[in-house]
Formats: sequence, C-alpha cells, structure tokens
Amino acid sequence: MKKLLLASAALAVMASAAQAKTTVNLCTGASGQPYSVAGEMIAQQLQGSADVEVRVITETGGTWGNIERTVTATPNPTQADYDSGAACHAFIGQPDGPVLLGRTKPAEAKRLRQIGKLHREYLHVLCSLASKIDDLSDLEGDKTKSVALGSQGSGAWLIWQNFIFEDEGYKDVATVPQGGIDAISATANDEIACTLVPAGLRNAVVMEADELFGEQLALVGAEDKDFNDAVDISGKPLYEFQKIPSRTYDRHLQGYFSGKKTVTWLAGVYVNTQRLTDTKALTALIKGVARARAGIQQQFGQ
Repeated sequence: MKKLLLASAALAVMASAAQAKTTVNLCTGASGQPYSVAGEMIAQQLQGSADVEVRVITETGGTWGNIERTVTATPNPTQADYDSGAACHAFIGQPDGPVLLGRTKPAEAKRLRQIGKLHREYLHVLCSLASKIDDLSDLEGDKTKSVALGSQGSGAWLIWQNFIFEDEGYKDVATVPQGGIDAISATANDEIACTLVPAGLRNAVVMEADELFGEQLALVGAEDKDFNDAVDISGKPLYEFQKIPSRTYDRHLQGYFSGKKTVTWLAGVYVNTQRLTDTKALTALIKGVARARAGIQQQFGQ
C-alpha cells in the first residue's frame, strides 16, 4: 500500500509538472522556407525543457500575417484560437512589420518585445534591362514606372511602406500586387519596371529568376540615403547597407566585380508581452532563440 501511495504521489507530481509547462505558439511562414525552418530550429533547442514547449505555426502569410495572429486579429484569444493556430504568442519576421504597426496601431505595437535577431536578409531589386534603371532611387518621383510588391502585407509591401514614409517621392511610383515568378516574368518582358524580393542570399526566387530570365533582367542596388533615417521599434537603425556579393547569382545576373549595395536587415523574434506572461517560459524561449541563432545564421546568412 505504501509503495502504491508513493507511486501515485510521484505520478501526481509528474502530471503537475507537465501541466505547468507553457506552450508557445510561434508564427513563422511557409513550410520549408527560412522562417519556418528557423522556428523548428528554435523548437529543437527547447525539446525537453521543463518550462516551455514551442509549437511552430506555418502558412501564416509571412511577417504581416504573423503580426495579425500575434497582436491584432485576435485581441482576446481563446484556447481554441491557440489550438487552431489562429493566435500566436510570438513570431519571426522582418523588422519592417513592427515599425509599420507602430505607425498605424501604436498601442498594439507597445505589446511587442524583440527577444532575438536571426539571419540576414537583403532587398533584391530586379529590373528589366529595357527600363535602364541602375538603382532603386531612379524610380523616385517617376509616375511612368511600376514596381511589383506582391499582395498587401507581403514582405516587399512592408518595405515599400517604410520607404514611402522616409521619402514621399516613392508615392508616385505605381505598385502592382504581383509576386514570385509571375512578377519576375512580367518584369523581364518590361511590363513592370522592377520587382522587389526581400530574402536571404541565393534564395530560390532570385535563383530561378537568374536561370529563367536573367538575360532580360538587371540586379540593381538600393542606395537611397534617405533610408538611413529609418528606425526600428527600439529606436535603432532599421536598415544597413551591404553588398550582395559578386557571383551570388552567376548564371546571368552577376559576374565578377558586380556586387550590388542594397538595404539589409536581420530577421527578428518578437513576443507579445501580454500573452507570454510566464517569466520562466519567456526566459527559456529567449535562451532557445539565442542558442539556435548560430545554426540559423550558418544556414541562411549572418
């Protein structure tokens, strides 16, 4: 009987510990793409944690979709919202997203806290050769040109909103809600002047553009110094200027001595501080992100 009581007590303690563990929904992006892979790498670092379990939510629509699920779309989420993946406690995304949220919904933006920086991403500006555009700044104030950004809320769309905020001359440029290879094909045929692709180096979209349409396209820079003034939600510089190294896309787009300086940033991990209130779980998540960072950067760029 005594052994039975001890065993029952042990099971009760184990059950209590299991119940105490906090499950964190981490919004990422399309399955197999960098954000979802990074999310899985963070989750792996926290396997066996007594304090937190990370559940990676994919197919969210990217940074802005992640913000909606983490902050705006479900202001008072139920457990059913978390179970379905409609609500998240944290997300991986471009720093442009929280900045735009801060301008449009400042109260909601104050709930966000950045707990880590991950891999480097670059703004790839692909323009038709016929457009004779040498840098993104050539588009400024030009009402005859158009640029493809993908759908509203896409990564390129977010960046463009911040560019307009920093320099209103970009308001004059027509925008087209095309993205991916559809937009690149239209650009190669000079139906659209340029397509913006925010992504890490040697990403699948630009690699395919180089292979299929590279002879009709130019990879150009984005060196408008007005972007220097942009700041993130902590008041620190939002962008850096770095080169896409020569021969990164070496089928047609780039050869030797053809590096292009462009806007870059580090993808970040953000938490909604009103949703993730368990201090132990937050601490564990911060450590997991920090431990995963080196591997994520090794895979997707520093």
